[in-house]
Amino acid sequence: MAMNFTMADTAQNLSGQITDSPYENQKEESEETPFLSGTHKDKALSVKDSKGNIPAPGSSNDSWTNSIQGQSAFIDQDNSNYQEFSNDEIVKKLHKKSKSAWGFSYYMDTYDYKDADNLFNRTFDSDSADSTQAGYLMMNYRRNFYRGFADLFFQLDAGFSYNTGKGLFSDDNSESRTTINFWVIPIDFMLGTKIHLGRYVGLSLAGGPSVAAILQNRSDREEGADDKDLRQMGTGYAAQASLDISLSQIFSSYGNYLKNNSEVSDLSLSFIGRTMQLSNFKKEDLEISGTSIGVGFKFELL
Repeated sequence: MAMNFTMADTAQNLSGQITDSPYENQKEESEETPFLSGTHKDKALSVKDSKGNIPAPGSSNDSWTNSIQGQSAFIDQDNSNYQEFSNDEIVKKLHKKSKSAWGFSYYMDTYDYKDADNLFNRTFDSDSADSTQAGYLMMNYRRNFYRGFADLFFQLDAGFSYNTGKGLFSDDNSESRTTINFWVIPIDFMLGTKIHLGRYVGLSLAGGPSVAAILQNRSDREEGADDKDLRQMGTGYAAQASLDISLSQIFSSYGNYLKNNSEVSDLSLSFIGRTMQLSNFKKEDLEISGTSIGVGFKFELL
């Protein structure tokens, strides 16, 4: 009995068998990029170093790194000029922006002191080595309530002066061993204006009523004696004119430093002329008047 066998082609490939698949027989490099599915290889995405090698992802290219070192292409001027320009712009925007200011000043004591027997001048303004007139040290606070070409402000001044000298005998006006100390403590209430002559210079004018306390002490009396200490009050007026030079605007780097490290928006150097007239003291026939020259600093605060 004969048996016929029919072999069916299962179309299954054996391991290692060469087939007609176009994917296995392709010899040329595929134009498909393994990184961007469905797109063609972009030459701009290939970054090679000077030797033709493609660096690993995340690694640096020395030649490219070196090419961006040095002066920035975005700044066509050196760093010092650029920094100076920036500081100048910053302090320029701070000009006339402050609401208040604090300051201090010193005046030489060139005022006239008039009393019935001219005792003040003979005691404190003599050629004796024991006579001293220390001048006036003043503190001031300024509050601006309008800022423009001509500012308007209220200013409060307070300070003191110190004088010391040897007393005189009444019979022959000879010098005694008694030391007399004399303090004047003025307080001024002023209204004023400041005219700006540009960013760098301004002219301030102010005036108003003034009160002053006088404290007198002598060394030849015991503590508690009625004439050991003398205290009295007087009234009058004071006025001043000052030439203000803005150091912050002139030296912009320093002005920027003050702004970054404090609330000071402007520092000014002032040359001041101050006039004062005080009288109406109760216990002595004394009048203080005249003009004195001084110098001071003013700190404007935001």
